[in-house]
Amino acid sequence: PPSFSLTQCDMKDIEDEARRHSLFLELRESSQKWEEFQHLMLLLQAWPPVTDKSRLETEQNPWVCVTSSVLTRCSEGADVDVGHEVLAMCRSLYMTKHKLNPQSIRHISSLLLKNGLNLAALKLMAESKDEQLLAVTLDQINSITSV
Repeated sequence: PPSFSLTQCDMKDIEDEARRHSLFLELRESSQKWEEFQHLMLLLQAWPPVTDKSRLETEQNPWVCVTSSVLTRCSEGADVDVGHEVLAMCRSLYMTKHKLNPQSIRHISSLLLKNGLNLAALKLMAESKDEQLLAVTLDQINSITSV
């Protein structure tokens, strides 16, 4: 894929949700470094929120996709605390039009747990105010055998 920094686009590339999604996928695919993912997050925040239900409430949600890619590409040997950064990303959306729905928080928390980032996942689920996620949080805490 082309380098993230060399990707060029113009207004027609972002004029509707389908085109923004296509550009997002292209940029996500070419992102390899934490800094590139930060730029991608800023783009997502600048764009209107996703309205397509097939992406909004599934693992195809752009914020879930970014989290998955960050965990895959930035975890090894990075100078970045990935769990902390993902949690900070989610928190930065709380009071915005991009506030994550419980399904997306569930997907992101699951990705964090699978990557051994338990504390970040527990914080995210506990802050969600979603009853099901709070129940999962308590189950996770109760299953901890050592601290």
